[in-house]
Amino acid sequence: ESGMKVSCYPNPFADLATISFEIGESSEVSIQLYDLQGHKINETHRSLFPAGTNEVKLRRNALQPGLYILKVTSSHSERNIKIIIN
Repeated sequence: ESGMKVSCYPNPFADLATISFEIGESSEVSIQLYDLQGHKINETHRSLFPAGTNEVKLRRNALQPGLYILKVTSSHSERNIKIIIN
């Protein structure tokens, strides 16, 4: 497994973004949001996803504008990407 591909669009976003990730085999995937100090803001999703490309929605809810780290973890891989909320 060479790892998963993760993207978030639009980025920056105001209200709603799409997180897209590609995994090589069926796996439980956790999607968590952190601030820049490393504090976990929330876990937006945790469930079993099939192999291939999957998409989930990320809602802003009460989050303040700024830079955040989105951490996507599967059984075999972990990716962090920076996202910006306007």
